[in-house]
Amino acid sequence: FNRLSDRVDNVIMLSPCLTHHAILLSQARISLVLAFNRIINQPRVRRAFLRLLHNPRTVTLGFRFLQRIGRIEATIDLRPKLLSLSESTLEVLGRQINEIMTISFVDPKERHTTPCFLWMSVNDPVLDFEKTLDVMQAHFANLEVVRADVPYHQSPEPLTYEGLNREYFDTVGGFLKGETGVRNG
Repeated sequence: FNRLSDRVDNVIMLSPCLTHHAILLSQARISLVLAFNRIINQPRVRRAFLRLLHNPRTVTLGFRFLQRIGRIEATIDLRPKLLSLSESTLEVLGRQINEIMTISFVDPKERHTTPCFLWMSVNDPVLDFEKTLDVMQAHFANLEVVRADVPYHQSPEPLTYEGLNREYFDTVGGFLKGETGVRNG
């Protein structure tokens, strides 16, 4: 963002993972996820795991294992996606997991003045709202926050254009029009 901020008019973030300190997993669980991630990123192990996931009789076993190790929200049934998950996608997911579990931004010398909008649930089961807010406040001087009261990190329903408008139009639309202030969503 530092290199592109002069070309960005607004920043909108929905439940972002901005620091590994905000992840609501114990240090032991994070270590376990990182260890599994290192193992699964070995090509032969990754291909064997994909065979487990691509088999309709064993995909549930693989899904439950992933839910258990990473506390994946039960509201999202990933089994249909896992049946056709490509090796390259699994490799990218492994890299993303490593980044998420180790991410930390250095506080800037001065906060960005670009208007920034944060929408996040105070009941997020994956990320700590206050730690996320602290990072946002350290980076953005012009921050608008919507404190949502939903029990999930990610919507249990696939997002649609209509759903996005229903859920976010008033708050994001107000932000884009310059109507600022902390809101509860």
